[in-house]
Amino acid sequence: MLEQNRLPQFTNPIRHPARFSAALFPIMARYLRAGWLVLDPFAGVGGLAKLGFTGARFVLNEIEGNVIAQAQGKCRVMGNALTLPFANETFDAIVTSPTYGNRMADHHRARDASKRNTYYHAFGSALHADNTGLLQFGAEYCERHARAWGESVRVLKQDGLFVLNVSDHIRGGRQVDVSQWHREMLCGMGLTLRECHSVKTPRNRFGANGNLRCEYEFVFVFEKVNLE
Repeated sequence: MLEQNRLPQFTNPIRHPARFSAALFPIMARYLRAGWLVLDPFAGVGGLAKLGFTGARFVLNEIEGNVIAQAQGKCRVMGNALTLPFANETFDAIVTSPTYGNRMADHHRARDASKRNTYYHAFGSALHADNTGLLQFGAEYCERHARAWGESVRVLKQDGLFVLNVSDHIRGGRQVDVSQWHREMLCGMGLTLRECHSVKTPRNRFGANGNLRCEYEFVFVFEKVNLE
């Protein structure tokens, strides 16, 4: 059984800026099995640990110490998704949701009292330099997530499942196809796409494009088959 590392102690409560919609859980849960060891490499405050009702055992990996210290979960690890501290083929499944590369990645210091729903403001100022919550969708975002997905595939068992929740967003009045990039990247790493679900969810209505939100999030289900 994996043991959690020693976590720092923090007393200030953390508010995650992008909570999971309840509509996603029944879809993700149908792919999990009792007794499976499941990793969320981008765990945040541990929202996906609620899927533990399936009997799967969740390992929550998160780079920010003040965030993972307050996560709800039995096995919590303060670790970097770019260099996961686990052996090859450890997990029966990866279940996760990355940052979407949208305006939640803004990390300027606010000069007024208007509301900022960003990782920087919600988690308490400075984030780790490798935190993907600092990145808008673009070359650096893609490079960093490619490294993280390579690590996730490494620690996933043969025939294991990779369940990914991701969403597109609107930038400058146009849709940014973040989900397509993630899908193509994981298929390019040799995973086989088994299922694709589009789920209508309530969306964040803050910001310049608040009235133009993408209505749907995606749940992609991949399988690691015959990778060497």
